[in-house]
Amino acid sequence: MLSLHDVVVEFSGRALFAPLTFSFSSPRCGLVGASGSGKSTLARLLVGDLEPTSGQVRRDTPVHLFAQHTARPAGRVDDFLADLWATEAPASPLWHAWLPALDPAAELNALSGGDWMRVRLLRLLAIKGEQIILDEPTNHLDQAGRAAVVAFVEGFGRGLIVISHDRELLRHVDEIVELTPIGLQRFGGNFEFYWQARAEQRQRQTEALEDAERARRLVAREQAEQLAAQDRRMQVGRRRAAQGGQPRIVAHAMRRRAEETHGRLVRHGRAEISAAEQAWRQAVAVRQTDPFLRLDFASAAPPAGAVFFAARGVQVRFEGAAAPLWPEPLEFTMCGRERWQIGGANGTGKSTLLQVMTGRAHGALVDGELRRTGRPYVCLDQNQSLLPTTGSLLEALTGHTRFTPVELRNELAFYGFTGAKVSQSLATLSGGERLRAALAVILLGDCLPEAVLLDEPTNNLDFQSQELLLHALERFTGLLVVASHDTWFTSRLHLTHTLHLARRLPA
Repeated sequence: MLSLHDVVVEFSGRALFAPLTFSFSSPRCGLVGASGSGKSTLARLLVGDLEPTSGQVRRDTPVHLFAQHTARPAGRVDDFLADLWATEAPASPLWHAWLPALDPAAELNALSGGDWMRVRLLRLLAIKGEQIILDEPTNHLDQAGRAAVVAFVEGFGRGLIVISHDRELLRHVDEIVELTPIGLQRFGGNFEFYWQARAEQRQRQTEALEDAERARRLVAREQAEQLAAQDRRMQVGRRRAAQGGQPRIVAHAMRRRAEETHGRLVRHGRAEISAAEQAWRQAVAVRQTDPFLRLDFASAAPPAGAVFFAARGVQVRFEGAAAPLWPEPLEFTMCGRERWQIGGANGTGKSTLLQVMTGRAHGALVDGELRRTGRPYVCLDQNQSLLPTTGSLLEALTGHTRFTPVELRNELAFYGFTGAKVSQSLATLSGGERLRAALAVILLGDCLPEAVLLDEPTNNLDFQSQELLLHALERFTGLLVVASHDTWFTSRLHLTHTLHLARRLPA
């Protein structure tokens, strides 16, 4: 049993989420939440890498964290896996499915993101008697790799928590737990159940918020009407008293009763207004557990046929490699208003090709001709390298945006960056927040792109942001080039061209 009891985590005096009391008891649990909600921080709490500010974490067994990012040690694949041969790992079907696809002599630092993920997952097969937390395990993996992770999850017989925004992977868990600013909520089923239940819940929350808003306005209006009516009665009483005809003691008594009635109305009205305001604030807090985001790929709308990239006999060689990267040199022409997918398994050079196209293939020898015509484009790679290594998002955009300072702050709010968040160091943002920050730099910059190149754009992006990005790209009228293994995402992009890269087979 893995449980939390009134757990609070504070950074710089600010609580990351509401006090958490929860028990993880299902064999396979999916943990979801908006980008920046604290999922990775919660994982560190559960394994003991981070102590809570207050409260207690209870563990019946050790907990192992499979982190999103980890430094690659020096050495080769066979060295990294050598100590596993004496364990039960080689008996696993995954061992036999993955190991033949890996080059045992390959240096770990030279592996693609997907191959490095496979190698790390193989080491989990030797772990005994521990609960495991997988943090975004399918990021960077091709379809074969994702299928293998699904097999790993389905075959895991003890406590497993999967932090993921991969809809297909989450179809294979027993329950979904969502982390929000107001706590953890359990949904007793897989992704389809969660998505339907979440939509129904959001509808109920919206209706409750609308009801609370109507009640707040009604109470305020009734209070104003009652006070106005009482004021009119008091004015009538004062006029009668001024005209005389009433004993002074009677007039004073009537005035005193009127003032007392007015006071009671004010106090009662204040209490009702306060209660209505409190109910409204609670409805707002529940309804706003998801940020309101707006993504808009404004484009200068290049003419159809306008050439952006043209490759003639392009081939890549890496220093020390015995053979070039691809079986055959590449030939293609990418033009305005086309929608391209760069496909292929892990290690076939999709990210490398995007680097070649944008002139950032450092350390690679490029043969042939890759022509860039100079039309404006932006490229969002897996590491969000267009973000500065230091400073904040506000600093990154200041002087490089078409918006005034006030307009810029308003626009950043639509990307989930409000208040002090706009000045937070980029280095401290979560993976999903960094991706949204990179999108803000692209979309709020001073240059409107005519072409957008994206490398695995849905990695670390929460469900709402995935759909917003998809809708924004649907409206984009320039050249779109996407390298992604997310079939849910790519199947909705209305692609017009596919460039499939293959791995050169060993001689």
